[in-house]
Amino acid sequence: MKSSLTRMNNLLHQPVSAASLAVVRIGFALMIAGGEIKSLLKVGDISVVDLRYREADFLFPYWGFSWLPRLYDPWLTGAIFCLIVSALGMALGVFYRWCAALTFLLYSYFFLIEATFYNNHYYLICLLAFLLIWMPADAQWTLRKDRKSAAAEQKGVSIIPFWPILVLRAQLFIVYFYGGIAKLQGDWLAGIPMREPAGKLLREWEFLGSLISERTAALFLAWGGLAFDLLIGFMLMWKPTRWIALLLCLLFHSINHQLFNIGIFPYLGFFLSLVFLPPDWPLRLKRAFMREKRKNEASTQQALKASKKRLTLSLVGIWFLWQSVFPFRHFLIEGDPSWTQQGQNFAWRMMLVSKTPVHLDFFVEDDALVETLEGGQSIIPKEKWPFAEPGVVYAPVDAERFDWARAQTLTAILEPVLGRRLFIPADANNLEIR
Repeated sequence: MKSSLTRMNNLLHQPVSAASLAVVRIGFALMIAGGEIKSLLKVGDISVVDLRYREADFLFPYWGFSWLPRLYDPWLTGAIFCLIVSALGMALGVFYRWCAALTFLLYSYFFLIEATFYNNHYYLICLLAFLLIWMPADAQWTLRKDRKSAAAEQKGVSIIPFWPILVLRAQLFIVYFYGGIAKLQGDWLAGIPMREPAGKLLREWEFLGSLISERTAALFLAWGGLAFDLLIGFMLMWKPTRWIALLLCLLFHSINHQLFNIGIFPYLGFFLSLVFLPPDWPLRLKRAFMREKRKNEASTQQALKASKKRLTLSLVGIWFLWQSVFPFRHFLIEGDPSWTQQGQNFAWRMMLVSKTPVHLDFFVEDDALVETLEGGQSIIPKEKWPFAEPGVVYAPVDAERFDWARAQTLTAILEPVLGRRLFIPADANNLEIR
């Protein structure tokens, strides 16, 4: 056991090139900045920020985060601009740790105060932003560096321990593999969640419509997505299949971008897959384009001053113990998480459920309450409403016979806030709900 821990510790602190992690830092931060800038731009008369925050009557924070204050303009716009600036600071490597921490806090704030817009890649961005705070991602290609790091970079010996690369690879592996495990269920294997995307694909690519049916296309997308999620992590880790895996990532995320409105995730997913390449791949690419000779990196071992601390091993172990166990919490909760939503989020259960909000009109017929106007319009005068709370109709519900497992979490949150509960009083025999 001790020797295994020693080997793992040695692997975590193995010296590698800082180039790959620097590319992750730059690309990830620029994607966040670009996404936030896009959220401020209006499409027609409304922007994403208007839709989610400015014009919303209610915000629905995640459980345990209702203490977070809601921001209104000018503070709301100011916080978004601060997020953009901090992300750009990350990309440039200016005051990197401070910018990384501020990016994580601000992005997580906007994520946590509105649960109705949950998306797996928003959660992933929060996780990656947190991890990058603690990683030496500013060891190369930054605007602000000390003399020692500048000299090392000039010699081509900007070195970091291997653990940041390993953590990013493992995190991405979990996202894909757990997404595949979640798809091992009847609806997905029957292609049901992919029927609408398959129809959209056949409409946009008309030549395919003459070759295959919508059902066949749905099964192909479902089974192809399942195989991709379960296998892509292994293919990226194994050198003989790595380039094939990268091409599959490009194809997979291109199709996702075509079929689904999932923001920057197709770009982010493919970009992060590059972390499975050798850590010095950006330098190799640079040498290939610039026709530079390979610089002497014999001093690599001496350039790394990271001590082999057990603390790193412990923290990395705790992180992935949590990441490995938490997504399976729905097995401890009664009901199908696709219906109950309990355990659905933060578990990489991607593309399994499509939800559409529906507006329902309830009509009340009661001669004692309803008054017909001259134009034929029926109203219930305020003074005739017999209940204490105006605008609320009560109906009896048998708690023992009601299928609570099929009641969605969001419904349970919305009803007490809005005060619109559909209950009929037991003594109102002449009241009819249509």
